[in-house]
Amino acid sequence: MTAGLTVFLSDFAGSVGYRVVRDASFQHVAKIATRLSAKVVPLLQAKYASELVDNGQFSAVITSEDLADLVPEGLGLAVAPDPIAAHATLHARACETPGLLWESFETEIGPGCFIADGAVIPERDVRIGRGSVIRHGAVISPRSVIGEGVDIHEYCVVGSAAYEIVIIDGQQVLRPQAGGVRIGDGTQLLPGVAISRTAFGGFTEVGTNTVIDHQCVLSHDAEVGANTRIGGLSWIGGRVRIGNHVTIGPQVTIAKGLTLGDKCNVTLGSVVTRDVGEGARVSGNFAVPHERFLETLRGRS
Repeated sequence: MTAGLTVFLSDFAGSVGYRVVRDASFQHVAKIATRLSAKVVPLLQAKYASELVDNGQFSAVITSEDLADLVPEGLGLAVAPDPIAAHATLHARACETPGLLWESFETEIGPGCFIADGAVIPERDVRIGRGSVIRHGAVISPRSVIGEGVDIHEYCVVGSAAYEIVIIDGQQVLRPQAGGVRIGDGTQLLPGVAISRTAFGGFTEVGTNTVIDHQCVLSHDAEVGANTRIGGLSWIGGRVRIGNHVTIGPQVTIAKGLTLGDKCNVTLGSVVTRDVGEGARVSGNFAVPHERFLETLRGRS
């Protein structure tokens, strides 16, 4: 969906408030942990400089004068009195640049779709595949790509605002969101599901033939695999990766940035704060291997 527009740090220097030391082209303005390539990231503490390896993810860094020497020579470099504010401003400018993050198009609705009268679908930047159903009260935001045979039930929100906050001059500011949502063929979203669009670009992803139960929240930049099911009232944090054929019980909380392997099982009410391996079963608050959880309960009886 991107237009492939090439922009440089120097293109924005006058409006962002940084000084360009080494110019570089970029595609996204993001965080170090964001799964995007060709990105400009902030460096705020020396301990994170080791993560700026030459792996193709990074194009440039915005940092302070005292940390500038820690930025690898192969990356673009800009310095600013307030790197966070400069990075946030650059992100906002990128979102306003036509053709950089998204190639706009007229909304496309495939043959055989049912769109309820009370559904909200914008005139641009939505694609809905053949035979999909959008029920009453559902809201589909721009930059949403929905596959074939998808069923989006009442009062779902696809492409809701991302809970991505930056502090500038002591005030909380909600960043503009640069990305979208992509939903695979045959997936079902039951009533009240909210899926946030990505913060910096790309897509929050839901794989094929997955079912998400009532009133779940899937946060920005999360990825859910195929043939997975997520129980009602669960909250999935930002940048979480959930594999294929995973079962997540109702009222589960999964902390941001975690990975859940294929065919794992998270039982009802669990609070997950660590990665879950392929085929593992975890329970509890905080979640531990299910058998250990049962042993702990037996020890209390």
